[in-house]
Amino acid sequence: MLSGSLSASHSAFMIQNPLETLDLSESSWEILAGVSASSVANVSKFHLAHLFRQTVGLPPHAYQNQVRLSQARKPLAQGFTASYVANEVFFFDQTHFTNQFKRHVGVTPGT
Repeated sequence: MLSGSLSASHSAFMIQNPLETLDLSESSWEILAGVSASSVANVSKFHLAHLFRQTVGLPPHAYQNQVRLSQARKPLAQGFTASYVANEVFFFDQTHFTNQFKRHVGVTPGT
């Protein structure tokens, strides 16, 4: 069930939270795109995004970026190049990765 923020009459129609049917682990996140994830959860992609934000606290893409950036820290600490790491954590290119890393971490990946 969803949190108590729903009215009793509305929650009576909710059998379960569609997010419970999805695997949100870091390894499976890349497989789930908006359309396929919504079809797995059997709700529209907009409703799924709303439920995701309510449950996780971030929109799906922001969560995805956090997961990617979290995964990037270990190989960077091991000395891999930003270009290699960007590719490994599925960023489009090194520039996009560097900009996101700096925005969220506060320093560039090379420092």
